[in-house]
Amino acid sequence: MLNLYEAAHFAIHGEDILDEALTFTTTQLKSMGSYESPSLAKQINHALNCPLRKGLPRLEARFFISAYLRDGLHNKTLLKFAKLDFNMLQAMYQKDLKDVLQWWNNVDFISKLSYARHRMVEQYFWSLGIIFEPQYAFGIRSTAKLICLLTLIDDTYDSYSTIEELTLFTEAVKKWDFGATDMLPDYMKLIYKTLLVFFCEMEEYMQRIVQGYFSEAKWLNEGYIPTFEEYTSLAAETSAVELITSVAFLGMDDIATKEDFDWISTNPKIINAAKLIGRLMGDIGSHKFEQKRGHNPSAVECYMKWHGVTNAWTDVNEEMLKSTAISMSLLERVLNYSRVAHIFYKDGYDAFTEAYKLKDQVLLLLKDPLPLQE
Repeated sequence: MLNLYEAAHFAIHGEDILDEALTFTTTQLKSMGSYESPSLAKQINHALNCPLRKGLPRLEARFFISAYLRDGLHNKTLLKFAKLDFNMLQAMYQKDLKDVLQWWNNVDFISKLSYARHRMVEQYFWSLGIIFEPQYAFGIRSTAKLICLLTLIDDTYDSYSTIEELTLFTEAVKKWDFGATDMLPDYMKLIYKTLLVFFCEMEEYMQRIVQGYFSEAKWLNEGYIPTFEEYTSLAAETSAVELITSVAFLGMDDIATKEDFDWISTNPKIINAAKLIGRLMGDIGSHKFEQKRGHNPSAVECYMKWHGVTNAWTDVNEEMLKSTAISMSLLERVLNYSRVAHIFYKDGYDAFTEAYKLKDQVLLLLKDPLPLQE
């Protein structure tokens, strides 16, 4: 029953039997009051909370190491190596996180831009969901820094600046030149200069994202409620999937080629699906918070049902099974982006903004090592 439940999450379009199997197994697994095996009970509850298809690889690794330990027939040597692998990577992540925190503190965003959500640990956690392999440490750090900057800009557009200031910032990003700094308010100069230093050839992606933020700010300023089609079209840009994926690819320069970056710019189906998952899941989770701070209408108001997210996941599954122009290792970054969005927003709340709700997962991945002796 549990295996069928997990398999059903890999369904593609037209596989009605798997859709029915998911409904059936979910109902049956939830209705079971008790289990003969406590270990099986843990696995079932874990799967119902987050199926394997939508889980972060390193968090799933930690869970299944513990599950394997409870198997009386486990191989002790294999188990010890698995624990050592997890703990060694965790130590690397801690060092990288320290570097990211040092970068953020050196720029001094916290004291100068207090209005923003300073969630560096959660942002680093997000980057680890996308790219986690030790050989791509540079890519992990770069992706984390990008997510930090995007959050800062998002908060600037959503909750702090006037429409006049945002107009100036949007125009400055279009120019993409240090000379445009003089036209900005002092607090925006810091953001703008940091952007230019961080990016080299990502101007076009960044310009599109900032223009999207500005359009959302104009909707709010003008009291305009967009149609669902207008909203999802714009939300596809502000989700920043293309930009984040591109930076992750840069961190994998041993396999990423110019053709791979060209592929991203064609807006393939899996990229578009990841955009929808990230933005629609985010809207569901952050709806109450966004409305409190006067945010523009989200997809919850424009039109949003859970089946929109489900259909997008089906697109992801379908694309992962098809032969594509890029390697599976690169394609997995897009899948992983969708997984991170699921983890942050899956229970109808925003675990990014309300960071305490993600505390346990962060501690498991970044703080608490696995004991080598049981």
